[in-house]
Amino acid sequence: MRHEEPIRDDEGPLGNPATHYDDNALYSVSGRVWHEHGNERQLFSGATYSGDTPATGFHVWGSTLTDEGVEAYKEAVESLPPEEQAAATKELLEEHPEYISATVVAPVAEDGRYTLRFPDDRDYNQDYLYLWVENPAGEVVPAYSTFTQPVFQNARRNLQWSPAVDPAKNNAGLAGKPFQRWHNVNFAVVPFNESVLDIVNHDTEDNPARPGDTAKLELSGQPTPLQSTIVWVGPNGDELQTCEDVTPEDLGECASFPVPEDAKDGDVYTAQLRDAAGNIVAADSFVVADPVSISYDEVSFGPEDKEREAKVEPTLEALSGKPAEPREDQTFRFGDELPEGFEVSEDDPTVATFKGGADNPEGITATIDPETGVVTVTAGEDAELPDGGVELPVVLDGGEAPAANGSVSIAAKPALPEFAEIGEQLDPVYEPVVEDQDPEADGWQSGAPKLE
Repeated sequence: MRHEEPIRDDEGPLGNPATHYDDNALYSVSGRVWHEHGNERQLFSGATYSGDTPATGFHVWGSTLTDEGVEAYKEAVESLPPEEQAAATKELLEEHPEYISATVVAPVAEDGRYTLRFPDDRDYNQDYLYLWVENPAGEVVPAYSTFTQPVFQNARRNLQWSPAVDPAKNNAGLAGKPFQRWHNVNFAVVPFNESVLDIVNHDTEDNPARPGDTAKLELSGQPTPLQSTIVWVGPNGDELQTCEDVTPEDLGECASFPVPEDAKDGDVYTAQLRDAAGNIVAADSFVVADPVSISYDEVSFGPEDKEREAKVEPTLEALSGKPAEPREDQTFRFGDELPEGFEVSEDDPTVATFKGGADNPEGITATIDPETGVVTVTAGEDAELPDGGVELPVVLDGGEAPAANGSVSIAAKPALPEFAEIGEQLDPVYEPVVEDQDPEADGWQSGAPKLE
């Protein structure tokens, strides 16, 4: 869509593009180019230059057709449905590149304005133009404009896509000077290359972080040329760290984020890339994994114990060794996989019974306080546990935090032996021992027996 020898126009934008009489600009196209923030109500008004940023450093390109090219274009392209015209235009110009009379490129000035001055010694067809915008890297960028597809047209075609104010022409000339001027041919550039934030050493699945770790952040892609800001956000939505004017090469202090020492298991931290209007254009997150375990001192009782009830408090400890406590909306309950003979009430998972519970002489009832995790074990008068005791699984869950798991052990004390057996074990047994009193004398020298 360009001439093989583009013309560079470095004279800058015209001061009065609608009414000028500059002899060097008989054929001119002028307008403004800006980065569209989208920070206004534009449902009905479309893109407008309202608090937006000039696209300084970008370039506007424009091509026009020769007179012969216009005639061929009318026949080969304009007779087709709109959805087929772009492909037909490409095919026509690939076969006849000579139909492009001139291509002019001009930089966008500091205030966002530009002017393309087409040569007056070549064919110029004001109603057969194609304009586009390129970024400093030479890449075509999408923008609100009347040039919505690569076809040659009048600049007022597709006004529904025109950034306000609409393009207009003024061909009022002087004697012998047929001026042809387009003005308000504007382009509202929109973000075009996806920016990607990547926390390279942690994520929310395979590589969780631990308290005290450091998360490393990278930015790739091509962020908007407007001000870009990185914000690290904590699990409660608090903004913990902010770095402005970042680039892929320089993220400032936000290139790393120290995971707080008091971060809890399941906490999610997010890095956000925000544009100049505060919109989030990219983000990445990681989760903290510091699983909590639950432990209890052992509970034990035997048949001879008069006290048939015992209470034990839980100890919560994170994998990092830090003490832990229940999170918001978490409660304690017994787990589902109970030892043989124990059952948990369908209506109340904080109650587990063995052989009908403590109301039965041979039964046991275990309850757990859902708020504190304190386990109370009550045994019937004749309750006996299997050899080796049992372990009741305990779960702390609910809310958004990960569950914690543990168990409470109930051990069986061995029964004391019967009294007769004790007497037998304690009564001494004496046996007489006779020794030769004088081994060197002839014969056996008897003496008083000794008891051992």
